[in-house]
Amino acid sequence: MSLEITDEQVVQHLKQKESNLLMQLEKVRAALFVYDIVGADTSEPSQYLQGSGVQLEFDPFMSYDQKVIFSLRGIEGGYINHMVDYLLKAGDDTDQKKLYNGLTGAASRLYRAGILKADTRGKKYKYYLNPDTEKERAEILPL
Repeated sequence: MSLEITDEQVVQHLKQKESNLLMQLEKVRAALFVYDIVGADTSEPSQYLQGSGVQLEFDPFMSYDQKVIFSLRGIEGGYINHMVDYLLKAGDDTDQKKLYNGLTGAASRLYRAGILKADTRGKKYKYYLNPDTEKERAEILPL
């Protein structure tokens, strides 16, 4: 079994990265355009951003705890493999097996800490965000 990467695969990957970066650039331009129109005062943080604790875009440097919370905010509950799929679609370049193992440990740790709730089905856990622990989640995954 050969694991060689062809030139076509590299070009396809680079084109995908380019389209993702262009989408992010458009979001930044739109935000700056609105900011310029409104002329917001930067001396105080916006009341809408304070305490929301919601991170809207994927950051590849997030810890596994942060990735669990980020993915569960997006899918509103699911098994580890659902979280892996969500993160891969969001742009995580981590190896799928490594990501699965890391998320499993982090989700278990967050469940024991009470930050997540879980339903069990055999040996599988379906995780949900615990609505009573929004403050703790905001400390793990700030805006």
